[in-house]
Amino acid sequence: MRLQGYLGIVLGLLAVVNAGYLSKAVWMKTPGNITEVIGGQVTLECRLNNTHDLKARWSRNGTYLTDNDGNIYPEYEIRDGVGQYDLVIKNLSKTDNGFFTCSHVLAEPQHQHAFVNVLIPFESLKLTSHGLNVYSCKATHGKPAATLIRWKIDDRLVASMMPGSLKEDDGCFSTNSVYEINDAVIRSKGTINLTCEVTQLLGVEGQSKSIRVTANHGEIIRPKTKGIVTMVFLVLMVGRLLPA
Repeated sequence: MRLQGYLGIVLGLLAVVNAGYLSKAVWMKTPGNITEVIGGQVTLECRLNNTHDLKARWSRNGTYLTDNDGNIYPEYEIRDGVGQYDLVIKNLSKTDNGFFTCSHVLAEPQHQHAFVNVLIPFESLKLTSHGLNVYSCKATHGKPAATLIRWKIDDRLVASMMPGSLKEDDGCFSTNSVYEINDAVIRSKGTINLTCEVTQLLGVEGQSKSIRVTANHGEIIRPKTKGIVTMVFLVLMVGRLLPA
C-alpha cells in the first residue's frame, strides 16, 4: 500500500511537470507589439508546436474575431499552415488600436498578447508668423499626442520641447508650440529657413513644416508702427505750437 502511495505521488508529479513542459514548449512563435499608420497592414505571428494537434483563436480586447459560425471577420485574415495561425490586420482603423490575443488550450488555457498601436498623423500642421520674430507651430487632430516638438534653423536644432496637448472630442489630440528667433541670427544671415518638427512617437519619423524668414538689408522686418507713432507725435507738437 505504501509503495502504491509513493507511485501515485510520483505519477502526479510527472503529470504536473509534463503539463508545464507542454504549455511552455507549445509556443513556437508569439506576437509582438507593433506600431503602424492608420490604413496600413500588420501581421501578428502565432505559431504552435503541431505535435499536440492544437488550434488557436484570436481575440481583440477580449472579443473573438469570428462570427457565430466561426468565420473570421472580413477585415482580418488568418495565414494558416502547419501550426501556423498568423493574423493579418488589413486597412488598419482606429478601432484596431488595442490588445490582440492568440489563445489555445493544452492542459490549461494559454494566451499570448500583443498591442497594436494605430498611429494617426496630424491632419493639419501650421507654422504661423505673429510678428516681432515670434512663430507658432500648431498640430491638430492626431493620435497619439505629440511627445516632442523640435525647432530648427537651416536644419540645425535650436530648441526641443515637450508640449502640452489638448484632447479632442473623438479621442485625437492637438498641440501648440511658440518660438522666438533672436534678431542677431537673422541679421547675420539675411535669410533663414525655420522648421517646426512634431514627433508623436520616438523612433517614428515626425511631421514638419518650414517657413523662410528674411531680413531687409540686415534689418529685421517688423510691423511698421514706429514711423506712425513718430508722425502722430510731431503732429501733436505742431498743433500745440500754432496760435489758437
